[in-house]
Amino acid sequence: KIAGQIKIPAGEVSGRLDGIRIPKEGAYKFQVVDDIGEISCQSNPILIENNPGQRIYWGELHGHSGWEEGTGSVQRYYWFARDVAFLDFASLTGHDAMMIRPAWEDIRRETAKVNQPGRFVAYMGYEWTVGIDNGGHHNVFFKNDKGNYVTAWDAPRLPQLYEKLKAIDAVDNVLVIPHAHQTGNWTYNDAEIERLVEIYSMHGSFEYFGQKFLQRGYRVGLIGASDNHTGHPGYSPAQISTRGGLAAVYSPTLDRDGIWKGMRDRATYATSGQRMVVKLSVDDKTPGQSTGIGKMPVIRARVLGTAAIDHIDVIHNGQVEYRSDYLSPVDNKPTGIQVMFTSPTETPGDEVKFPLNGVTWQGWIEVSNGTIASIAPLGADHITDKFVRTDFRRVWFVCKTRGDFDGVMITLTDAPSDTQVKVRITSVKRDEGPQGGKLPYGVSEPGTAADRALYEYTFKANETASTQGKFEVPQFGFVYARKVNAAGSWDAKFSYRPAKLPAQNDYYYLRVVQVDGEAAWSSPIWVGEPVAKEKK
Repeated sequence: KIAGQIKIPAGEVSGRLDGIRIPKEGAYKFQVVDDIGEISCQSNPILIENNPGQRIYWGELHGHSGWEEGTGSVQRYYWFARDVAFLDFASLTGHDAMMIRPAWEDIRRETAKVNQPGRFVAYMGYEWTVGIDNGGHHNVFFKNDKGNYVTAWDAPRLPQLYEKLKAIDAVDNVLVIPHAHQTGNWTYNDAEIERLVEIYSMHGSFEYFGQKFLQRGYRVGLIGASDNHTGHPGYSPAQISTRGGLAAVYSPTLDRDGIWKGMRDRATYATSGQRMVVKLSVDDKTPGQSTGIGKMPVIRARVLGTAAIDHIDVIHNGQVEYRSDYLSPVDNKPTGIQVMFTSPTETPGDEVKFPLNGVTWQGWIEVSNGTIASIAPLGADHITDKFVRTDFRRVWFVCKTRGDFDGVMITLTDAPSDTQVKVRITSVKRDEGPQGGKLPYGVSEPGTAADRALYEYTFKANETASTQGKFEVPQFGFVYARKVNAAGSWDAKFSYRPAKLPAQNDYYYLRVVQVDGEAAWSSPIWVGEPVAKEKK
């Protein structure tokens, strides 16, 4: 059904279509086609509900400008966030070590100007910048515009930062968010003001970082961000490891009070940059809340993906308790071979350290007793990531991972039961440098299929139809391979009861992974109210 026409005047970059009415609840996407039929694209998913108590708002809480080590003006930063990336809220978090007083005043002036309830929300913020021995980097935000802030010179250690922030403003008006790059110290947490943790940015995917806080009993929610330095909040290309992430906040209103309360209540989820719809409940409680103890809960989830859903995990106290899979082959549906590469970012042990650097993979995927019809790169998020079909049996690849997934979907025209797939890794290197490493830009052309393989993994396609193949590449990461439904659904929901009664302070959250490797993580729901720890 045609919803209407969008007319974009010459010189403008976007247009608007008003007056759309959708009479029935459910999941929807819009397709946009130009008037001559040459260009077509699809919208993010939309969940229509009757009188929802809360809506999803998208934001960026970690970015830089030309006042410090980024580029561009404050005015342009907010313009891009609102009018190009179409975010609902944003903050500019300049490094305190590099900002000067005129910068703070410029940020305050532009933040006040751009903040418009119902249209766009802006908060003043900055990045408290110290080495990991003193606490690591933390982004600090104020609900209301501030004339002063606490720098690393004022508070060179993390406990001092907490203390001095609470001295210059009410605890309800301050929010502190640590991040994994330049690692925030997970052995510290102030429950009054440090209520969220950033687990995804252009530096990589760091779910483990949030886990470190949760395993200590700290009640923190999860968000994503970009740490973009080019003035592109909300739409950040991969400069180091991955594209920038996003923060989703549930709030009844688009204004400072509503978004702020959503963040402080941990009514949030993180994504790798895709605008998925993620809903989780444990009984009648939602992310950031606590359910009662002493009863077996019912866990319900609803996810709308920007691509087909691969699987959804329910994480209970850091472990996968339940998995719902959506890519298993289905009769009369097109099938494909999905091959994905990933490398962990968590360092061994519990000492606060920088995350593991990224890994660059290069090699070949070869099919025997089958014919490759087409390929589609999955999660290729950097200009130097490439997957190239060189003939009807081979795919050459080079890609970079840092906690995320990169890979390819291979569609076969001829796939008998004995079709085999071989993954040959001819080069695998861990990147160097303190920022997570950068891709070797010299890698751009395939070698030859005769190149010696450092690692080689072979599997029969039919053997991975029910159980995904997982192959370890020692010291570097993993290769995942499976035969899949190549036309999976982007709308997924389930409910289940755990097999074991949860205990006080247990927690549940969702991890969503799409077929293209993009991911989302809900904030936890806890069991029981927090129990104060005894002071020693």
